[in-house]
Amino acid sequence: MSKLKNYHFNWKDQEGMYCGFNDVWAYSKREAIKKIREMESKNMMLAIETMEIADAEYRRKMTELGNFMAS
Repeated sequence: MSKLKNYHFNWKDQEGMYCGFNDVWAYSKREAIKKIREMESKNMMLAIETMEIADAEYRRKMTELGNFMAS
C-alpha cells in the first residue's frame, strides 16, 4: 500500500495570475488533481505546473506562512 503524500500547489485566477496556495493529501498525483478540481471555482483554478510533493520542512514553512497570513 502506498503512503499518503502532501501535494502543495498554487491557485491562479482567470487572467493566469497566481492568487493563493493550498495543499492536499493524496496517494497519487492523479488523486490529488481530482480532489483539487472539486475545490476549484470560477475565480480560482489549479496551477498544475506548481504542484509538488512537500517534505516535512516545506510543510512546516508553509504552515508558518499560512499562520502568519491569517493573523
